[in-house]
Amino acid sequence: MNSSSLGVIVPVGNDPRIVDCLESLITQADAPPFEVIIIESNCEEPVRKSIASYCEWLPLKTIIHNKRQIGSLRNAGMQASMSDTFYFVDSDCVLSADSLRRAAASGAANQVTRGPIHFVGKSAIGRLDALLRTERYASDPTFAYCPNLVVRREVFSSIGLFREDFEYGSDGEFARRLHLAHVPVTYNQQLQLTHLAPPTDARVISTWIRYGEGRERRLRTASYREKASALFLPNLFSLSKGVTYNFAVAGCLACRWYGWARSSLREDNDPA
Repeated sequence: MNSSSLGVIVPVGNDPRIVDCLESLITQADAPPFEVIIIESNCEEPVRKSIASYCEWLPLKTIIHNKRQIGSLRNAGMQASMSDTFYFVDSDCVLSADSLRRAAASGAANQVTRGPIHFVGKSAIGRLDALLRTERYASDPTFAYCPNLVVRREVFSSIGLFREDFEYGSDGEFARRLHLAHVPVTYNQQLQLTHLAPPTDARVISTWIRYGEGRERRLRTASYREKASALFLPNLFSLSKGVTYNFAVAGCLACRWYGWARSSLREDNDPA
Protein backbone atom coordinates (compact mmCIF):
# COMPACT_ATOMS: atom_id res chain seq x y z
CA MET A 1 0.00 0.00 0.00
CA ASN A 2 1.02 3.58 0.68
CA SER A 3 1.63 4.73 -2.93
CA SER A 4 -0.59 7.73 -2.05
CA SER A 5 -0.73 9.24 1.39
CA LEU A 6 -4.49 9.76 1.20
CA GLY A 7 -7.35 7.93 -0.50
CA VAL A 8 -10.47 10.07 -1.04
CA ILE A 9 -13.49 7.74 -1.09
CA VAL A 10 -16.56 9.14 -2.88
CA PRO A 11 -19.72 7.02 -3.40
CA VAL A 12 -22.02 8.33 -6.16
CA GLY A 13 -25.62 7.36 -6.81
CA ASN A 14 -26.54 9.21 -10.03
CA ASP A 15 -25.93 12.58 -8.40
CA PRO A 16 -25.00 15.45 -10.76
CA ARG A 17 -23.61 17.39 -7.78
CA ILE A 18 -20.52 15.17 -8.03
CA VAL A 19 -19.21 17.82 -10.44
CA ASP A 20 -19.06 20.37 -7.61
CA CYS A 21 -17.24 17.85 -5.44
CA LEU A 22 -14.64 17.09 -8.14
CA GLU A 23 -14.13 20.78 -8.87
CA SER A 24 -13.30 21.36 -5.21
CA LEU A 25 -10.70 18.57 -5.40
CA ILE A 26 -8.99 20.18 -8.38
CA THR A 27 -8.49 23.47 -6.53
CA GLN A 28 -6.84 22.04 -3.39
CA ALA A 29 -3.93 24.09 -2.03
CA ASP A 30 -0.72 22.35 -0.93
CA ALA A 31 -2.34 18.94 -1.38
CA PRO A 32 -0.32 15.85 -0.41
CA PRO A 33 -0.11 12.87 -2.77
CA PHE A 34 -3.66 11.56 -3.06
CA GLU A 35 -5.98 9.40 -5.11
CA VAL A 36 -9.71 9.75 -5.69
CA ILE A 37 -11.82 6.58 -5.75
CA ILE A 38 -15.28 7.10 -7.25
CA ILE A 39 -17.73 4.25 -6.65
CA GLU A 40 -20.66 4.53 -9.05
CA SER A 41 -24.00 2.93 -8.22
CA ASN A 42 -26.84 3.15 -10.75
CA CYS A 43 -25.33 6.21 -12.40
CA GLU A 44 -26.85 7.26 -15.70
CA GLU A 45 -24.79 8.18 -18.73
CA PRO A 46 -24.69 12.00 -18.18
CA VAL A 47 -23.27 11.56 -14.66
CA ARG A 48 -20.77 8.93 -15.84
CA LYS A 49 -19.54 11.21 -18.62
CA SER A 50 -19.16 14.10 -16.18
CA ILE A 51 -17.03 11.95 -13.88
CA ALA A 52 -14.90 10.61 -16.76
CA SER A 53 -14.12 14.14 -17.93
CA TYR A 54 -12.10 14.74 -14.73
CA CYS A 55 -9.63 11.90 -15.35
CA GLU A 56 -7.36 14.42 -17.08
CA TRP A 57 -7.23 16.65 -14.01
CA LEU A 58 -7.33 14.27 -11.05
CA PRO A 59 -5.71 10.95 -10.02
CA LEU A 60 -9.09 9.33 -10.48
CA LYS A 61 -10.13 5.69 -10.32
CA THR A 62 -13.74 4.76 -11.06
CA ILE A 63 -15.50 1.57 -9.93
CA ILE A 64 -18.90 0.42 -11.19
CA HIS A 65 -20.69 -1.22 -8.26
CA ASN A 66 -23.90 -3.23 -8.48
CA LYS A 67 -25.06 -2.61 -4.91
CA ARG A 68 -26.80 0.46 -3.52
CA GLN A 69 -25.92 0.19 0.20
CA ILE A 70 -23.52 3.03 0.92
CA GLY A 71 -21.50 0.89 3.33
CA SER A 72 -20.84 -1.56 0.50
CA LEU A 73 -19.79 1.29 -1.80
CA ARG A 74 -17.34 2.68 0.75
CA ASN A 75 -15.88 -0.77 1.36
CA ALA A 76 -15.36 -1.28 -2.38
CA GLY A 77 -13.58 2.06 -2.57
CA MET A 78 -11.20 1.14 0.24
CA GLN A 79 -10.44 -2.21 -1.33
CA ALA A 80 -9.53 -0.49 -4.60
CA SER A 81 -7.35 2.12 -2.90
CA MET A 82 -3.58 1.89 -2.44
CA SER A 83 -3.59 4.32 0.48
CA ASP A 84 -3.23 3.67 4.19
CA THR A 85 -5.46 6.58 5.19
CA PHE A 86 -8.99 7.18 3.89
CA TYR A 87 -10.91 10.42 3.67
CA PHE A 88 -14.66 9.81 3.31
CA VAL A 89 -16.70 12.44 1.49
CA ASP A 90 -20.00 12.25 -0.41
CA SER A 91 -20.95 13.28 -3.92
CA ASP A 92 -22.96 16.24 -2.58
CA CYS A 93 -20.02 17.69 -0.63
CA VAL A 94 -17.67 20.55 -1.53
CA LEU A 95 -14.28 20.54 0.15
CA SER A 96 -12.56 23.60 1.58
CA ALA A 97 -9.42 24.72 -0.23
CA ASP A 98 -7.13 23.04 2.31
CA SER A 99 -9.22 19.95 3.17
CA LEU A 100 -6.82 17.38 1.71
CA ARG A 101 -3.81 18.88 3.46
CA ARG A 102 -5.63 18.89 6.79
CA ALA A 103 -7.06 15.40 6.23
CA ALA A 104 -3.60 13.97 5.53
CA ALA A 105 -2.14 15.68 8.61
CA SER A 106 -5.03 14.38 10.73
CA GLY A 107 -4.52 10.86 9.42
CA ALA A 108 -0.84 11.00 10.31
CA ALA A 109 -1.60 12.13 13.86
CA ASN A 110 -4.79 10.25 14.77
CA GLN A 111 -6.50 6.94 14.15
CA VAL A 112 -9.85 8.60 13.42
CA THR A 113 -10.61 12.27 12.80
CA ARG A 114 -13.91 13.99 12.20
CA GLY A 115 -14.46 17.55 11.01
CA PRO A 116 -17.45 19.94 10.99
CA ILE A 117 -19.93 20.07 8.13
CA HIS A 118 -21.67 23.21 6.89
CA PHE A 119 -25.14 22.14 5.69
CA VAL A 120 -26.84 24.29 3.05
CA GLY A 121 -30.58 24.57 2.40
CA LYS A 122 -32.34 26.45 -0.40
CA SER A 123 -36.05 26.20 0.43
CA ALA A 124 -37.66 26.86 3.81
CA ILE A 125 -37.77 23.12 4.56
CA GLY A 126 -34.22 22.72 3.27
CA ARG A 127 -32.92 25.50 5.52
CA LEU A 128 -34.64 24.03 8.56
CA ASP A 129 -33.22 20.63 7.66
CA ALA A 130 -29.75 22.15 7.40
CA LEU A 131 -30.16 23.72 10.84
CA LEU A 132 -31.37 20.46 12.38
CA ARG A 133 -28.55 18.45 10.84
CA THR A 134 -25.93 20.99 11.89
CA GLU A 135 -27.12 20.90 15.50
CA ARG A 136 -27.42 17.11 15.53
CA TYR A 137 -23.90 16.58 14.15
CA ALA A 138 -22.49 19.18 16.55
CA SER A 139 -24.21 17.55 19.56
CA ASP A 140 -21.53 14.83 19.72
CA PRO A 141 -18.39 15.92 17.83
CA THR A 142 -16.57 12.64 18.50
CA PHE A 143 -19.29 10.40 17.03
CA ALA A 144 -17.74 9.27 13.75
CA TYR A 145 -20.39 10.06 11.16
CA CYS A 146 -19.58 10.25 7.46
CA PRO A 147 -18.87 12.40 5.51
CA ASN A 148 -15.81 14.45 6.49
CA LEU A 149 -14.26 11.51 8.27
CA VAL A 150 -10.60 10.43 8.15
CA VAL A 151 -9.78 6.84 9.17
CA ARG A 152 -6.56 4.85 9.00
CA ARG A 153 -6.72 1.47 7.25
CA GLU A 154 -5.48 -0.24 10.42
CA VAL A 155 -8.72 0.73 12.20
CA PHE A 156 -10.82 -1.23 9.71
CA SER A 157 -8.41 -4.15 10.03
CA SER A 158 -9.04 -4.07 13.77
CA ILE A 159 -12.82 -3.63 14.08
CA GLY A 160 -14.10 -4.51 10.61
CA LEU A 161 -15.49 -2.68 7.59
CA PHE A 162 -18.82 -0.86 7.19
CA ARG A 163 -21.83 -3.15 7.48
CA GLU A 164 -23.06 -4.02 4.00
CA ASP A 165 -26.46 -5.33 5.10
CA PHE A 166 -27.52 -1.85 6.25
CA GLU A 167 -29.54 0.04 3.63
CA TYR A 168 -28.90 3.23 5.62
CA GLY A 169 -26.98 4.13 8.77
CA SER A 170 -23.86 2.00 8.29
CA ASP A 171 -21.67 4.95 9.33
CA GLY A 172 -23.59 5.28 12.61
CA GLU A 173 -23.18 1.56 13.27
CA PHE A 174 -19.44 1.85 12.53
CA ALA A 175 -19.20 4.83 14.89
CA ARG A 176 -20.87 2.81 17.62
CA ARG A 177 -18.35 -0.01 17.14
CA LEU A 178 -15.52 2.52 17.43
CA HIS A 179 -16.99 3.70 20.72
CA LEU A 180 -17.40 0.17 22.07
CA ALA A 181 -13.81 -0.66 21.07
CA HIS A 182 -12.54 2.52 22.80
CA VAL A 183 -10.98 3.84 19.59
CA PRO A 184 -10.46 7.59 20.09
CA VAL A 185 -12.10 9.99 17.62
CA THR A 186 -10.40 13.38 17.30
CA TYR A 187 -12.48 16.42 16.34
CA ASN A 188 -10.60 18.83 14.05
CA GLN A 189 -12.44 22.15 13.78
CA GLN A 190 -10.25 23.19 10.82
CA LEU A 191 -11.16 20.18 8.67
CA GLN A 192 -14.27 21.62 7.03
CA LEU A 193 -16.54 20.90 4.09
CA THR A 194 -19.91 22.06 2.78
CA HIS A 195 -22.85 19.72 2.29
CA LEU A 196 -24.92 20.96 -0.67
CA ALA A 197 -28.69 21.31 -0.49
CA PRO A 198 -30.94 18.41 -1.54
CA PRO A 199 -32.51 19.11 -4.96
CA THR A 200 -36.14 18.98 -3.71
CA ASP A 201 -38.16 19.13 -0.50
CA ALA A 202 -39.35 15.59 -1.23
CA ARG A 203 -35.72 14.47 -1.06
CA VAL A 204 -35.39 16.14 2.37
CA ILE A 205 -38.41 14.25 3.71
CA SER A 206 -37.27 10.94 2.23
CA THR A 207 -33.89 11.51 3.89
CA TRP A 208 -35.58 11.94 7.27
CA ILE A 209 -37.39 8.63 6.74
CA ARG A 210 -34.13 6.91 5.75
CA TYR A 211 -32.47 8.24 8.90
CA GLY A 212 -35.22 6.58 10.94
CA GLU A 213 -34.68 3.28 9.14
CA GLY A 214 -30.93 3.49 9.65
CA ARG A 215 -31.28 4.27 13.36
CA GLU A 216 -33.64 1.34 13.89
CA ARG A 217 -31.12 -1.06 12.34
CA ARG A 218 -28.18 0.44 14.23
CA LEU A 219 -29.92 0.43 17.61
CA ARG A 220 -31.76 -2.88 17.28
CA THR A 221 -29.60 -4.39 20.03
CA ALA A 222 -29.08 -1.16 21.98
CA SER A 223 -30.36 -0.32 25.44
CA TYR A 224 -33.80 1.25 25.95
CA ARG A 225 -32.10 4.48 26.97
CA GLU A 226 -30.18 4.70 23.70
CA LYS A 227 -33.33 3.92 21.72
CA ALA A 228 -35.35 6.58 23.56
CA SER A 229 -32.66 9.20 22.93
CA ALA A 230 -32.53 8.30 19.22
CA LEU A 231 -36.32 8.43 18.86
CA PHE A 232 -36.98 11.69 20.68
CA LEU A 233 -33.73 13.69 20.14
CA PRO A 234 -34.48 16.02 23.08
CA ASN A 235 -31.40 18.15 22.42
CA LEU A 236 -32.91 19.43 19.15
CA PHE A 237 -35.91 21.15 20.73
CA SER A 238 -35.41 24.76 21.79
CA LEU A 239 -38.07 27.14 23.09
CA SER A 240 -35.86 30.11 22.26
CA LYS A 241 -35.99 29.31 18.52
CA GLY A 242 -39.73 29.68 18.15
CA VAL A 243 -42.70 27.68 16.99
CA THR A 244 -41.60 27.18 13.37
CA TYR A 245 -38.28 25.64 14.33
CA ASN A 246 -39.83 23.26 16.86
CA PHE A 247 -42.59 22.35 14.42
CA ALA A 248 -39.85 21.38 11.96
CA VAL A 249 -38.20 19.23 14.64
CA ALA A 250 -41.52 17.49 15.27
CA GLY A 251 -42.01 16.91 11.52
CA CYS A 252 -38.50 15.52 11.20
CA LEU A 253 -39.08 13.18 14.14
CA ALA A 254 -42.42 12.01 12.73
CA CYS A 255 -40.68 11.01 9.50
CA ARG A 256 -37.93 9.26 11.45
CA TRP A 257 -40.48 7.39 13.56
CA TYR A 258 -42.22 6.27 10.38
CA GLY A 259 -38.90 5.04 8.98
CA TRP A 260 -38.08 3.33 12.28
CA ALA A 261 -41.47 1.56 12.34
CA ARG A 262 -41.21 0.55 8.67
CA SER A 263 -37.77 -0.97 9.18
CA SER A 264 -38.90 -2.77 12.35
CA LEU A 265 -42.00 -4.21 10.65
CA ARG A 266 -39.94 -5.30 7.66
CA GLU A 267 -37.59 -7.18 10.01
CA ASP A 268 -40.50 -8.79 11.88
CA ASN A 269 -42.01 -10.02 8.62
CA ASP A 270 -38.77 -11.49 7.26
CA PRO A 271 -38.79 -15.30 7.29
CA ALA A 272 -36.48 -16.83 9.89
